Amino acid sequence: MISDKKWQILFFVTLLIWCFALAYPINPDYDLFARLIVGKSFIENGFILKHDFYSYTPTHLWLDHEWGASAIIYWVSTLSKFFNKSVLTTLSAFKSLLTFGIFAIATICVIARNPKYSPFNILYFALAVFAANIVFASTVRCHMFSFLFFALFVLILEAYRLQGKKCLLAILPLLMFLWGNIHGGCLSGLGLILIYAVGEFLNKKYPIPYLITLMVSSLVLFVNPYGFEYVKFLFTAGTMSREWISEWASPFATNFYAFKFKIYFIFMILIALLKGVENKFDLKNVDMTKLLLLVSTGYLAVMHTKLLPFFVISSAIFMFDDVLSILNKIRSLSLLANDKNKYVYAVILLLSLLSFNSVNTVKNTISADEKYLPYDAVEFLATNSVKGNILVDMTYGSYVGYKLYPNNKIFMDGRYEEVYFPDLLLEMKDFFTMNGENFDEILTKYPTDIVLLQKNHTENLTKYLVQKNWREIFSDENFVVLVRPDYPKIATKTATFDPQTIFDTEISAEMLKNFKE
Repeated sequence: MISDKKWQILFFVTLLIWCFALAYPINPDYDLFARLIVGKSFIENGFILKHDFYSYTPTHLWLDHEWGASAIIYWVSTLSKFFNKSVLTTLSAFKSLLTFGIFAIATICVIARNPKYSPFNILYFALAVFAANIVFASTVRCHMFSFLFFALFVLILEAYRLQGKKCLLAILPLLMFLWGNIHGGCLSGLGLILIYAVGEFLNKKYPIPYLITLMVSSLVLFVNPYGFEYVKFLFTAGTMSREWISEWASPFATNFYAFKFKIYFIFMILIALLKGVENKFDLKNVDMTKLLLLVSTGYLAVMHTKLLPFFVISSAIFMFDDVLSILNKIRSLSLLANDKNKYVYAVILLLSLLSFNSVNTVKNTISADEKYLPYDAVEFLATNSVKGNILVDMTYGSYVGYKLYPNNKIFMDGRYEEVYFPDLLLEMKDFFTMNGENFDEILTKYPTDIVLLQKNHTENLTKYLVQKNWREIFSDENFVVLVRPDYPKIATKTATFDPQTIFDTEISAEMLKNFKE
C-alpha cells in the first residue's frame, strides 16, 4: 500500500510531467523577439530601453510594462548553452515550470482552505491545466508571471482568512513591487484585494485590513523606472479597446476556438447550478468572496481569451469541494473523485508520453509549421540585403525587426499599447482589410519601401498592389514580398532558412548602448 506522502509526491511529479508534455510542439511567441531585445539591454547593459529604435513610424515614450519579465526571459534564454539545448526548448521548459508553479500553488490554496476532501486529485488539476493551455501555447509569454502572482496572492489572502495573521497581508505590497515591475497584469492583483475587501464586508467580516493593503499596494506601483506616467499608462492600457486582436476576443466567438476551455467552463457552470439546487439557492450561507471572485473572473474569461486563466485558477481553487462533492454523489463518477486512482495516473502519464513522442525533441528545432512566421521571406530579404522600411502585420513585426534591423525598420509590432499612437493600429487594420477609399495612404504617409504579406486573406490586397505597379520579389506557399514601383532592381539569389539561426540578430549589446538616454 502506497503511503499518503508518496501519493502526494506522485501527484506533483505527474503534474510537472503533464505541464511539460503540453509545452510541445514548440513555437516562439510572436512578441518574444522584442522581449529578448529589452531583456538583452537590461541584462548586458544595465538599462531599460525607453525609446523605440527599429520602427519607421511615430512613437512615444516606451512605457514597457513587461521590462522585468523580458529581463527574466532573456536570462533564461542564455541558459540554453549551459543545458546544451536550443533557446526554444529552454524557454518552453521554463514555460512548463511556470505553469506547474501556478497549479502547484492552486493545489496548496485548496489545502489552505481546509477542504473536506484531499486536494491531491491529479485528474482535476490536469484538466485545469489543459483548459488554460490555449493561453500558454507558445514558448513563454510575459503574462505567465501575472497568472503566477495571481495564484500566489490568492494563497496569501486565503491564508489570512483562515489564520487572521495581519503579517500575511504585509507580504502583498512587497510582492506588488515585484509584480508591478515584471508585468502590467499587476492590476489584477489590486482587483483581487478589492474583491476580498468587498466580499468579506458582505460576509459581515472586518474589511479594513484589506483596504489598507489595497492602498499600500497601489502606492507601491509608483516605484518603477517611469514614475507616475507608468501607473497612468497601466490604467489607460487596461481600458483600451482591442477588438481586432484575436487573443482579446471572446473564446466563445467561434465554434471551435478554445474548445477545451469552453468544455471546462460549461462543466464548472453545471457544477455551480447543481450545488445551487442542492442548497436551494439559499444565499445566506454563501461565501460572497468566492462568489464575487468566480463571477468577475468568469466574466473576464467570457469576454477575453487572454484572461481566461484567471477563471481557471480561481475555479480550480474555489470549486474543488463543489466538484468532488457532486462527483461523489454520482455512483458512476465517484471513482474520478478518488485522489489515489492509479488508472487515472496511468492514463495521464501515457498521454504525456505520447505527447513527448509526437515531436522530435532531440534536434530541438522549431515547429515545422512554416505558416507561423515568415522564416523564408525574412531569410530572403537578409541574404539579398533588400534594405528599406517594411510594412508587415504587427503579428510578425517583432520577428522581422529582430532579424532585419538595421537594414530594415518595421511599421509596428505587438508593442502597440506601449510604443505606438492608437491611430496607427487602426490605420494598419484598414490597410490589411482594405477598409475605406484611402486605405493605401499608409504607404505614402509613412515612407514604405517593402510590404510583406501573409497570403491567407490578403490575395485581393496583393493583386491591388501589383496593379499599382508594386513588384513581387518573393513568394512561397504562405508569404509574399513586394517592393514599391521605383525600388531599384534586385539581382536576387536563393536563400534557405536554417532553424538553428532563428535567434541570430544584428542587434548587439554594443548597438543597444547607442539608445540609452
